[in-house]
This record gives sequence, structure tokens and C-alpha cells, in this order.
Amino acid sequence: MNQNFTKILLSGIVMLFFTTIAFSQIPNDSPYPVDFVITDAAGNESTFEYASYVDFGITLSQTVSGELEWARDNGLYDSDGDGVDDPDYTDSLNCSWGTTMPMAGKMALIRRGACFFSQKILNAQNAGAVGAIICNHTPGDGLVNMLGIDSAELVTIPGIFITYEDCELIRAGIDSGESTTATFRVNTFYGQLGPYAYGTPVEHILPLDEIQVNVLNTDTLNAITDTDVTVTITDPTGTVTTLTETVETIAPIEDRIVQFGDYLPEAIGTYSMAFSNSLSTDVLETTFKITEDTWHMDNENITETIEPSDQGFIDDGLRYDFGSTYLAGPVEGIATAATFMLGNASEIYTGDEDSDLFQIRLYDMDPDGDGMIDENATDYSSFQVVGFADYSLTGNEVAFEPILVEFDDPAVLKANGQYALMVQYDGVNAGLGIPPKYAFGGTEDYPYYGTFVYTDQLYLGGWAGGWRGVIRLHTSVISSIESVNALAANKINVFPNPTSNVINLAFDLDANADEVSVRITDVMGRLVSTKILNNVLNETIEFNNSHLANGTYIMSVVTPEGFRAVKFMVAK
Repeated sequence: MNQNFTKILLSGIVMLFFTTIAFSQIPNDSPYPVDFVITDAAGNESTFEYASYVDFGITLSQTVSGELEWARDNGLYDSDGDGVDDPDYTDSLNCSWGTTMPMAGKMALIRRGACFFSQKILNAQNAGAVGAIICNHTPGDGLVNMLGIDSAELVTIPGIFITYEDCELIRAGIDSGESTTATFRVNTFYGQLGPYAYGTPVEHILPLDEIQVNVLNTDTLNAITDTDVTVTITDPTGTVTTLTETVETIAPIEDRIVQFGDYLPEAIGTYSMAFSNSLSTDVLETTFKITEDTWHMDNENITETIEPSDQGFIDDGLRYDFGSTYLAGPVEGIATAATFMLGNASEIYTGDEDSDLFQIRLYDMDPDGDGMIDENATDYSSFQVVGFADYSLTGNEVAFEPILVEFDDPAVLKANGQYALMVQYDGVNAGLGIPPKYAFGGTEDYPYYGTFVYTDQLYLGGWAGGWRGVIRLHTSVISSIESVNALAANKINVFPNPTSNVINLAFDLDANADEVSVRITDVMGRLVSTKILNNVLNETIEFNNSHLANGTYIMSVVTPEGFRAVKFMVAK
């Protein structure tokens, strides 16, 4: 099953809604995470995704549960259009034509349509319901965040919106007469964070200094004292490290973030983290890996795709980029290749190389090295391309099989750098109106952006729900270059910088280089000049820049001793 953009619906206008949310809540701006749980007659529990109120409703801080029942209108309504009211008319739209049948202590199941969300929920509330669940009426339409229109200020019960598909699963039980319980369960232990990515190359290990979890006191009157919160970390060798923090006081209705000390992973392999507390039996678990040579955000459990609807793709100009963000380690390194994965390559393949093009771009998100990135960025202009490659579909791609693409030149990663690896697709030439369906694996939370999406603009944080795409970055050299290291900064010098019509590249190598490759690209990764040099040791080579427009450019230099990319400015 694929996932679609969350939408806000108001008076027939549909807008894309982007945010990063670690959990769902009632209403959407509540600080308290809430699970929607269905329990069948045999006691089996199932948890479903949902959307909630955008601009109305009371914050839910206490668990609410009740038997699930259709909310049906019990009033006079001309259902058949013959001009005569039908006294026995009932329906599950729960609109304002009559009064809802009594629902004391029940959870109301309501169909979407005919009147505003707030009116439906208020009618259920007036009938005694303790909560409301509204079902989408359109297959494949996903989730809708509910806006309050009429009577919204009177709504005091919690309400959610679920997909058509999930509603069909839920209604099967109650329509067959089985007792079904719906619960809005407020979580008091949630939000565990640990690694910066699911997979991190061993040469880029960072101390995990953002290990944390949230503890919520839902008591409205009494504080909680002396709460022990623990994270137990098991490394690939079976060695266990336990970190414990004691929280002296958690005030009534306080959401406390518990921060742990640092942990430094060392061995290659899989690590497990288990969070627990002295208040409950809840245990939150997460895993991560130290890999030989690969960063990845996906958890390797890959069965679904993430994309806008076809109409949304068309409305946004047929553009859809998806990417992952990664942190480099404390020592300078090299990135050589990227992997991405599609679920519908055959569906969008045209046979035309330009129409089938995917551009893979690795961006330095902090090009000036001040440790800050532009958190208001809506395009790539504040970033700098440091690695690039193009890939055109061949027609032989297999759904959910990795597509490995080597960068044209290895990319130098500066120590502690912040990078976004983006797979970019422009469907204008193809003209199919079908977006690429990028595969994802998991929705784990990380103490960092994790995912970027570009449709009508760049959205830092990506999809609502935190879907982690299979957009992987590799540090090992795959095929064309046998051995590439970072070339020391003092081995080349680019001057003058800024320049006007001429840029000089000076070498100070340890040994004569039979061949040196030099490429100049603009900040969008477009190649503007290339040159192969022979028998280089300590020469100075002049490049004519008279054909270059004002702006920022990247000179990439590959020598037998290593690779380095240098930024320079053209200002005429």
C-alpha cells in the first residue's frame, strides 16, 4: 500500500500539508501523543494511523475508550427526493437533519460527506458519544486534517479522521455484530531518540549525544517524584551499556524530556536500544547499525512507496525530489555513490533518455562551515553541490530493487559536515502525469531532519509522518576508481578567488602524477568545463573563465594522491 500526502480540506480547496511529526495527537497541535487502537471481541488490538483537528477541539490528555457504533441520524429527512420526509430515515453521515440516536459512552463511527466535520462531531457529542471517528469515503484519498467551520467552538470530545481502507477493515466487525472497542490511548512514555541515522559508516561514527525520551504526567493535580528512566544499549558483541537518569519531579500535565549521557558506538553491526521507566511497564525499542561504508535512513524493511497523488504531482509542476540527510564524522572523508529505489520504474519509463532522467545530487547544507543551515530554505540555493550523477531509466529496473549510481567524481565530505542526498525527477518531458514512487522503510525518528522533499518547493523535514526513503550514500569506491583518498588541502591552491576571467590551479604533489582530472561545475552540479592533465608535479595551470557567468563554481581535482573539491567565485 502506498502512502499519500496529508491534505487539509476547506470549502472544496485541497492543499498539501507538510510537517514533521513524530506522533499523532488530538488535536494536531497537542503536545501529547495518542494512539488509535481497535480491540475486537477476542481482545486482539490493532493500531491505525489518523489525522485530527487543525483549528478546533480540546487537547486530549487522558485516555478515552468506548464501544464503537455507527452514529446514525434519527430524524426527518427527504432521502429519496420525493418531497416527503421519511420518518424512518437513518444514515451514518450524522449531519444536522435530525437528532442522532442515543450514544451514551460510545465511540461514534461517522461517514464523511454532506456537512462539515465539526457539525458531525457535535451531533455525536450531543447524543452522548465520548469520541468520534470519521471515515474517508474515497479509496486511495489518504488522510485529511479536519478544519472546524460551524459550531466548532462547542466541540469538546476528541475526534479523528481515518482512511477509507482502514474504515473498511474496522467496520467489518461491527457490521457483523461483533463487539468492537475503540480507544484513543494517550502515551505517557514516547519520543525515543538515539542515533543520527539508521546506518552510519564506521569511519563516520559520531558520539550519540542526543539520546532522549519523553515522560508525560497526565495527572491534573499531583506531581510525580523520583522517576527512574533508563536506556539499555546492546552492541553487536553482546556488550550491554546502561544509562539511567532520575527525574526528581514531573509536575501535573507536564511533558518532561529526559536527556541521557553520550554513547559512542564502535563495532560494526546492529545495536539495540531499549528505553524503560519506573512508572510503567512500557518499553520503547529502536535499533541502528554501524556499517562498512553506507549511510541510510531506511530500516531495511522495505515494502511500500511514498508519493503525491497524480493530480497533486500535476498541480506541482510535475516535480518530485526525495532525499535523506546525513552527518559526517569528525574526520574528512569521501562519498562515491548513491542508491535509490523505485516501486514504479516500469510505469514511468518512456524510452527517451531525457524524459527518464533522475539527477542525483549531494548537497553540502552548510557550505560556509559555520555549523548552521538555512532552516527557512524553500529551494537548494543556500546549499552547495559536492557530488553529482545522472541516471536514465533503462526499462530493465525491477520494483523495489536498489539502483546504484556512482558519482561522476568522488565528493569530499568535510569533518562534521551536514549533507542532503537528493534524487530529483522532473516529469515535464515525459508528460505522463505520474510521479515516481520512491520506496521507503520505516518512520523512525532521529535528532535531525532525516528527510527532504521537493514538489512545488523544498520542504525541510519532508513528509508528514517521517517516511524514510531508500536514499543511501556510500563511502566505498564502487568500480571506476580503484583508490581515492581526500587530497590534503595544501596540495592544491586555486587563485585568485574571487576571479574574473582567469582562475589558476597550482599543484604541490609528493610525486609526479601521470594523469590528473579537473572538472568545473556550477552550484547546481552542471558541468561547465573539464580537462585532463598529464605529468603533473608542482605546475600551475591556467583556466579561462571568460565564458562563465557571475556566480559560485566548484573545481573538482582527482590525482593519484587523492581528491579535493574547491569552491571559487566568478565576479566580473
